[in-house]
Amino acid sequence: MIKSGAAILGAVAMSVTPTTNIPAQASNANGTVVGNLTLATLAMPQYADGRSRTIRIWTPKAYDPADTNRRYPVLYMHDGQNLFDASTSFAGEWEVDETVSALMADGYRGAIVVGVDNSADRLNELSPPWPRNPGTPITAPSGDKYASFIVSTVKPYVDAHFNTLPGRDTTGVGGSSMGGIISFYMGLTYPAVFGKVLAFSPSFPLYVKRDYLARIAAIDFSPAGAATRLYLYSGGAGDGAMSENGIAKSLPAVVSALKRSGYPAAQVKSHVWAIASHSEGFWAAEFLTAFDWLFLTDSDRADMAAATLAIGYGDGDNAGNVTSNLDLATRWDYSAKVAWKSSAPRVITARGKFTRPKYPTRVTLTATVTVGAQTRTRTFEVQVLVR
Repeated sequence: MIKSGAAILGAVAMSVTPTTNIPAQASNANGTVVGNLTLATLAMPQYADGRSRTIRIWTPKAYDPADTNRRYPVLYMHDGQNLFDASTSFAGEWEVDETVSALMADGYRGAIVVGVDNSADRLNELSPPWPRNPGTPITAPSGDKYASFIVSTVKPYVDAHFNTLPGRDTTGVGGSSMGGIISFYMGLTYPAVFGKVLAFSPSFPLYVKRDYLARIAAIDFSPAGAATRLYLYSGGAGDGAMSENGIAKSLPAVVSALKRSGYPAAQVKSHVWAIASHSEGFWAAEFLTAFDWLFLTDSDRADMAAATLAIGYGDGDNAGNVTSNLDLATRWDYSAKVAWKSSAPRVITARGKFTRPKYPTRVTLTATVTVGAQTRTRTFEVQVLVR
């Protein structure tokens, strides 16, 4: 959880962008949002009953609508009430805003997250049009219409009003439970739109197994661009088909079917957290790992590893003086390689081990941080004591 860092990441800023014909709604100024939250209501022309939906567009605190040169990847998510604000959530929030803000505080370029609110028809809207097992509460699945609403209505609106990176490689979709299963469906159905899918606790046990596995088998994922980057997650707590344990048991067959159809192994990751229950708290705890794997590039990771690199300083009278070997670890390891150079000879080795200078020496230390093919440098002005 990263909630504790919210106070240092900035106060809440609220804004409202209206649609062309439907008044926007004001967000809750007394909520727990970190950053900027814009609420708008969009018509859903995919449905014949005139329904509409509130969408919540979260942008980082540093977001500047006038700076069109700085654009952001976008993650579209379901159950928007539960993502950013504890005061609007059903049973606790995902803390998406705190998580992305904390990443940005450590050097990440940032992202926009769009939450689509749920409704009383949630089960039907978030259900793919697949055969269900007997006794399921889904009576009239309309996930194909809901998915089209996001692709054909929500995404064009967001791309037109915000500084986005609209391509598939910078666009994702995600959610949990029914939001997880519809995200999986949308990744299969719209691979040219969504290059990333976050599917937490996806409700596969509601559906006929042989049918959804056959649907996966019918797709050839081997051509370039056919497979999205897919993060599957479930807890392992509980008993019964629709418990987290039941969902977890459904994932290996899904992953196997994907791979048999040519899904690249490097494009899919599946994780089961044995103690986790079906709840926002555990989804919030998993979100950082999933977002990192889905959205961060080696360039982002090099930025963050370099930005959070630290050296060890003395205490008390030695404050500001380097008295021991450098701390090569960063908060974001990412298998980063670090090489050191000093402005003075025979003070430090390339691996960060100090020699023993004859006299206290003030030097400039340069660290070269490498993640994959990406390289960054950091400099430190320090005084090395004789020990």
